[in-house]
Amino acid sequence: MLCDGTAPAGYALLQKTYSREAGGMCIWIDEIYLRPAFRGRGLAKELFAYAEGLKAKRLRLEVEPENGRAVALYTKLGYRFLDYRSMVKDFET
Repeated sequence: MLCDGTAPAGYALLQKTYSREAGGMCIWIDEIYLRPAFRGRGLAKELFAYAEGLKAKRLRLEVEPENGRAVALYTKLGYRFLDYRSMVKDFET
């Protein structure tokens, strides 16, 4: 849960995995959501600082190319695009 003081501002989901590619623990920042009224207040930067404090070998996330605001933030924080595309296969449950 992401909070601004005591006010609920949004949420983030983090996943911890081991990655041979990264050479150790990898933290996936799977989802980030901030309510519109709380955007631009530095809460996402606080989340990333927290994630960096987990001492993983890699932090990883996905972003939609048209989400320019998020891409700009992630780039400013030192993230880069990988040279390959992710693929998935979904199953009905």
